[in-house]
Amino acid sequence: MAQAKIIRRRSKANGAILRALKNPIYDVMEIPAAAGAVPLIQFFSIQQGGALNVTGVPKTIAETNLTESGSLGSPQEADFWGFNCSVMYDDGYYENGAGGPSVLVNFIDDMVEIYEQSVFEFWFNNKLWYQNPLTKIPHGVFPLTGPLATGSNAAAAAGVHFFTISNGLSSKDEYAKFLASKPHVEAWNEKLKAIGIASKENFNVTCRWPNAAVGLTADGAGTRMTVFLNGVIYTAM
Repeated sequence: MAQAKIIRRRSKANGAILRALKNPIYDVMEIPAAAGAVPLIQFFSIQQGGALNVTGVPKTIAETNLTESGSLGSPQEADFWGFNCSVMYDDGYYENGAGGPSVLVNFIDDMVEIYEQSVFEFWFNNKLWYQNPLTKIPHGVFPLTGPLATGSNAAAAAGVHFFTISNGLSSKDEYAKFLASKPHVEAWNEKLKAIGIASKENFNVTCRWPNAAVGLTADGAGTRMTVFLNGVIYTAM
């Protein structure tokens, strides 16, 4: 079997040899309940091992692949050309015999609040580089709605349903782009028109709710937002 070709480049910081990986940087944060409403949520500021902002659970690789707060960490570098942002909610949105239509109403109200009253911002070296309503940032995951279980399962018999929404299906073309024109993302050895980030340069994504602080109606905790920075990571060989 032929060995896969490894694309390399030298670190701009110290000349070390780095390999190119088509890999996003991602980060998860939680949306609080109404009692703990907040005006903004900042991503890429809490690294692995740090506590999630609502539940306090330590982040693992399941929540973020960031190992330093607000930066890539040495010797990594990256070229980013776009974003995805998804929302996955907790069991406060299960509809059952007790909750009935009110649970669905809560879901709709909360999704409207999250998506239609928020602004998505990318900050790089303490400067605002990108700003758009969150409704313009593709979700990047497949939509799921309908019965949570079927057949003789007890949950199905109780009428449990699961609701979610999606701003676009998952594909390499479904992301909010930095560029006016689409880059040729497969051309690893070509200079991509992307935002290049060095290992110690700082960045974050901030979702703001300028009209009113965001806090969810549904019961439970742990409704999660995930932001993906799509591009190429250059990491140690």
